[in-house]
Amino acid sequence: MGLLTWSACRLLARFNRIEKIKMGKYSILEDPRVDEFIDEYLKKVVEALLENMSGIRSIILAGSFGKGEGSVLIDRQGVKPLRDFDLFVIFNGKVPPVKFIQNLQNRLQEKFGSIRVHDKYYLSNDLVPEIKATTLEKINSFPDISTYDLKNCEVIYGEDLRSKIKWSLKDLPLRTNARALFQKAIALIGVFHSEYLNGEIPLRLRDSFLRETSRAYIEICVGLCLLANRYDSSSIRRLETLEEIYRKEFFDLYEKVPDLVEKVEASTRYKLDPSNNVMSVNLLDYWFETRDDLGEVVKYYYNKYLNLSFKNWVQFSTALEKNLTKKYYLPVIDAFLKNKNLPTNHFILDLSNLLFNVKESIDYSRQAFRDRHLSIPLFYGLSSPAIKVFSTTFLVLFAVNRDRIINSEYVDIVLRKLKFVKSEKKKNEDLWEEARSKFLQLVFSVNMI
Repeated sequence: MGLLTWSACRLLARFNRIEKIKMGKYSILEDPRVDEFIDEYLKKVVEALLENMSGIRSIILAGSFGKGEGSVLIDRQGVKPLRDFDLFVIFNGKVPPVKFIQNLQNRLQEKFGSIRVHDKYYLSNDLVPEIKATTLEKINSFPDISTYDLKNCEVIYGEDLRSKIKWSLKDLPLRTNARALFQKAIALIGVFHSEYLNGEIPLRLRDSFLRETSRAYIEICVGLCLLANRYDSSSIRRLETLEEIYRKEFFDLYEKVPDLVEKVEASTRYKLDPSNNVMSVNLLDYWFETRDDLGEVVKYYYNKYLNLSFKNWVQFSTALEKNLTKKYYLPVIDAFLKNKNLPTNHFILDLSNLLFNVKESIDYSRQAFRDRHLSIPLFYGLSSPAIKVFSTTFLVLFAVNRDRIINSEYVDIVLRKLKFVKSEKKKNEDLWEEARSKFLQLVFSVNMI
């Protein structure tokens, strides 16, 4: 996409008419081969879903492709989607068991795509379907950006339920992006290896390294627009909004990261059309710069979200675990109880929250014990494993310094917090890699709701 096309997209966003004059069905690219390729792919996926499950009411293509902003590379080999395809499969009644859905998804991934590994971190390859099985009642049971966005996504089978999704912008909780910012931090940890400090990133991993790193800026834009109550499903319109409000509404953050808008724009351009918006950067420098910027945004966001202020990531970790253990699940529990017409006073909510944290710990313990991921037989705790992930994320992330020195204090805390996670230490593996390995093992084993 050249400058003219990009300017046209920005102009459409400015006049709020992008849905009416979209460049393509699944991406902003004008090339008809993109829509034809993805149409044919989705047709086969839908047929496979219908063959394996009954009672499907609707299937909505979510994520970037569902919003017409999918990341697609076009080269001499043809059309190559660069992300997975998020499919909300909405059932009339009972949803199939989680294990059945997971097994089906694994079979479809083997048939239609593949998962590649970036050194212990799993990256979705092109043409991988991700299935989220649910009902309209469940979608309307708790507000989240993912379910709100469904109203602006593409229905690829069955009944058009988008108008029946009840959530509006004012319903979106800050919690939804507070979690997403952590997921981007996890992605930065996932693509980085301390060996890169003493050499180069392997050639085969450079493209995925850059994509995963740059996407942190897109999520940063989501979070700031949400804080300003100006969120939009379109990344182009979010960028327009951030340009308008950043210095005025986030001046404290602007003083620390004055060029944030420019970085978000570069990342957005690269995501929407990587073929014509190549990012010529030193990958390691870019990773550290992104890491530092994300850290500043997280400090700002969590100060607004939970009124947390701290001097270092150790203080943040301690305060965050204590706070999230008490508060993180409360909105989900409150919505669940209200949907069941049950009372929701403070005592019931606090007790339910305590029990939910313990339940999550027990569920993880059982699964991890079966998979031999625990170094002790059972792990019971008052903080769920997911909150253990949140409380250690930024310690792992910031334990690596630009000068190649590892912060041993941060690593020691992570290893102590995650001592219940079993991970085989490789020969000559440094302490940060051991902490990273345990951390990623936990990430892939817990329910990050």
